[in-house]
Amino acid sequence: MAKAMRDEQLGIRHAAEQGHAAAQRSLCSAYKMGKGVEQDLCEALMWLNKAADQDDNVARNILGMMYITGERDVKPDILKAKELFHTAAEQGCPCGAFNLAYYFHLRGLHVEPPDFREAEDLMAKSAHYENALRCTIVIVHERDWGEWVKDELKAAEIYETDDEWPESKTLLGKMYEDGRGELDQDLNKAAQLYTEAVVEDVVARGHLGQM
Repeated sequence: MAKAMRDEQLGIRHAAEQGHAAAQRSLCSAYKMGKGVEQDLCEALMWLNKAADQDDNVARNILGMMYITGERDVKPDILKAKELFHTAAEQGCPCGAFNLAYYFHLRGLHVEPPDFREAEDLMAKSAHYENALRCTIVIVHERDWGEWVKDELKAAEIYETDDEWPESKTLLGKMYEDGRGELDQDLNKAAQLYTEAVVEDVVARGHLGQM
């Protein structure tokens, strides 16, 4: 088992050194988690930047989130995050369009006041996130969105069935933690959902760490 893991890591490293962006992202993840290598956050960030520099939009979005949250000792840089999301969105990346819409035009980061019309235009580029996004607007922001009005039970149902957006598990977990949306408070269920989301959603890590 250990030999197989070492061989796998060697293969990933070789591909990363040859300039394969997906392998560079995998190597980043290995260094972040200490999987098969000694944990090294600086090394992880280096490989993630290499992938982003090669027009890898997945890496751009991960890096953008790190600049927003200051995760992994990255100094928060809102303008850099916006640039990364914007570039990804311009290249047709739905996750980039979503992040640009949600963090900047809905939450109002570096955009005052929040621009809901621009957010709606961006969301047309990321249609498979739309239901989860609408729920988030009406539940988290307590704001109607088109024909949508605040309905926590409906939000819980959509988060439960949504497989496209990692944050759905986090938001559903928060509803279980607080006992909202006609859900009975269930801290074990909340912790389970946060654990499932923790690899892809930095907010889940924060919730899990506070439990």
